[in-house]
Amino acid sequence: MRIEDIDPPHEVAGAASRILSVLEHYGLFWDGQVIYQSQRHDAYRATLDLLPQQGLCYYCTCPRSRIQHLGVLYDGHCSDRHAGCHHPFASIRSCLCVS
Repeated sequence: MRIEDIDPPHEVAGAASRILSVLEHYGLFWDGQVIYQSQRHDAYRATLDLLPQQGLCYYCTCPRSRIQHLGVLYDGHCSDRHAGCHHPFASIRSCLCVS
């Protein structure tokens, strides 16, 4: 079971425990520990550091305005650049999505 608690300003106090209680009430149980996204930043950072090294993603410096102008599909503009974490970037994109 994974609890998405990474947007504190929009979280409702006590919602996670109520969700778990309702699931149990209806006979739904999880096999293992409840994982809270907010407690996994180190694991996510380690993966985000590893993926570019393996060539599975790339850093994108495109501003939101450019992405919005493109419409539905991103055109892979930054996919041929090899900017590392030491350069400012807007997002990390999967190489699997670039055609």
